[in-house]
Amino acid sequence: SPITNRMEAAWVGLLEPGGAEATIRLGSEHLGPGDADLMRHWCGSHSFFLQLFGGFLVDARRAGTSPDGALAALKAQSPTHFRQLWKTLTPAGQQALRDAARGVPSLAGSLKQRGLLTEDGRPFGEVFAAWLRGEISS
Repeated sequence: SPITNRMEAAWVGLLEPGGAEATIRLGSEHLGPGDADLMRHWCGSHSFFLQLFGGFLVDARRAGTSPDGALAALKAQSPTHFRQLWKTLTPAGQQALRDAARGVPSLAGSLKQRGLLTEDGRPFGEVFAAWLRGEISS
């Protein structure tokens, strides 16, 4: 195919209420005790990160290891996605996310539409909040 014929990224919002639970249930037979809670905490209702972390957790369980390795893999891979995302944001959007990571909820509707903030204006999950806090101190 021609070089100019490439797929573009499509930004989607967070899963609808109950969507994270439904996603987690899809893999529940492969998850271990406490894995669903870890997924909710670290990924919130973000479909991509739920799937990514869920896959790491399933791999860890199949290998007979603890979820710590899965969490380390999530923390290692997610910054690549966040850095790419960061480049697409306006300075105002970046500041709104920094503020949200500091506990000041943001009203930026565009960041909610992109699935970066929850309806109450907080980062979608701890994996993103932790990265944002690291970016703030950098």
